[in-house]
Amino acid sequence: MRQQIGRVAAVTATSGSVTGTLPPAGFSNGDGTLRLLMDFYRKIPLDPEKRYLVFGDIHGRYATFSALLEQVGHDPATDIVCSVGDLIDRGPESIAVVDFFRREHCHVVRGNHEQMVVDSDEWRDIWLDPRNGGATTLASIERCDRDLPWLRAFCTSLPVCLDVGEDDEPGAFRLIHAESPFDWPESHLQDFLSEATSDELSSSRLLWGRDDIELGLRRAWMPWRRRAVRVDPQRSTRPVFCGHTPVPETVEAFGTRWIDTSAGGFLTCVEPPTMREHRMDIADSDRY
Repeated sequence: MRQQIGRVAAVTATSGSVTGTLPPAGFSNGDGTLRLLMDFYRKIPLDPEKRYLVFGDIHGRYATFSALLEQVGHDPATDIVCSVGDLIDRGPESIAVVDFFRREHCHVVRGNHEQMVVDSDEWRDIWLDPRNGGATTLASIERCDRDLPWLRAFCTSLPVCLDVGEDDEPGAFRLIHAESPFDWPESHLQDFLSEATSDELSSSRLLWGRDDIELGLRRAWMPWRRRAVRVDPQRSTRPVFCGHTPVPETVEAFGTRWIDTSAGGFLTCVEPPTMREHRMDIADSDRY
């Protein structure tokens, strides 16, 4: 029988104990709450006093990521660092990247590579395929004296969709790894996130989809092949950041911006709401 997993709220921890039933594991938010496992949707407040930095797929490239942080003048006291997922695999330092994003001022959504770790019993052969780079993550785990259950617990704790701010709030945005489907009304997205089974989630468009970016690429680079795109009128209007599909430059279509620019040989960071872009060439030590 497939496991039914719905939306899970945060619980308040007081005096080192929690009232009620706890899940098998969780990670502290650093603000007196625990992020519970299997929470597919999460919303956090927008802090207008902070600068938000949204990174594309890092894939274990810690040297490149660190260099880009330095370039943008990252300050943990004034910045909120976000990622569209796929922190791990391919690059040599997946655990260093994961450890960074466990910090209090960081937020990340689940990518398909994190999902392969969550489902590693079923997806092991695909995850360890050289094209996907799971073996580099296992090597990083061993060097850092961690284990696969530790990494699986972290990956399982990640939401699939993260909203920053309220819908009508200037500067609000959303993170989903692969795509926020053009043809889904907001009610359908929320229903899916609250009612999907683990099997449905693991193979969903939110983690693996490329339909929408194909349409976006046609609009941006092949206008002679444009065709009508159906965007549901009830789809959320907040800007969305996605990754998953490697592109040589960022791509924007109907409010969604794809920022996995590894096909161009560089890592991208975007500052909402201005959408100012920063980039760093992938370091030789990070190339896979």
